[in-house]
Amino acid sequence: MYIVDTNVISELTKRTGNPVALAWLEANMDKAYLTCVTLYEMRYGIQRMSDGKRKATYLAQLSHIRETFSHRILDFGAFEAEIAGDLRAYAGVQGVNSTSKDIMIAAIATAHNGVIVTRNTKDFALFDVPLINPFDD
Repeated sequence: MYIVDTNVISELTKRTGNPVALAWLEANMDKAYLTCVTLYEMRYGIQRMSDGKRKATYLAQLSHIRETFSHRILDFGAFEAEIAGDLRAYAGVQGVNSTSKDIMIAAIATAHNGVIVTRNTKDFALFDVPLINPFDD
């Protein structure tokens, strides 16, 4: 199971997405999952835009992504929350200030034995979850 981070899935919304990352997504789409955190991040980014054609285009793209992954969106529930608490405490002991979003994604990946697919591997390296950077050739 591949848990695709926001910075990877957003390549689908770009006019000229990164060809290496897009090829990775195409080859692994049947094993790719999103988290509710990624939907949150994407929606938040879109809603900050001024109303207009560009915003409407991104909203339509997000709707299409949500439909494409409709049965492959992982939630952040009670079990994941406990794991996230452990991860945040561990990060604090290590002197690392990770974002709540990254901790939540790492907790979801841990709960589901998933591999996080991200450009920002350094954001997750502390959490001992398998990582793939699909932007690497």
